[in-house]
Amino acid sequence: MLGAWRSHSDYQSFLVENIQPIYASDKNRVLQFSEALSKLYNLDLDVLKPVLEPYYSNTGSPAKNQPEVFRSFVLMSLLKCHSITKWVYMLHHDDLLCYMIGVSPDNIPGVGTHYDLINRL
Repeated sequence: MLGAWRSHSDYQSFLVENIQPIYASDKNRVLQFSEALSKLYNLDLDVLKPVLEPYYSNTGSPAKNQPEVFRSFVLMSLLKCHSITKWVYMLHHDDLLCYMIGVSPDNIPGVGTHYDLINRL
């Protein structure tokens, strides 16, 4: 079952709210990712929900963070990281990357969650 889907506007609000304090304390760190941030900020994944829904059953535990996992793959690609295991490790050690994909550092999608989306598609 496809779980709750955070809208693009909610993601944008989340991103701005969480990036502003990092920008205030380490402007150069945020600017290092300015191109990727701009792409993610403008990438509206709301159109994916009806495309993904048929790949999930109507029963069982709802899948969590599907737009965030998709965004994770996009950022992973933009940063030229080709290992999901390495990528999840990077997320666990960099709050800025977490916020960029739309999750808090205590809610990072695991390696299995990434592979689950691949397997469904």
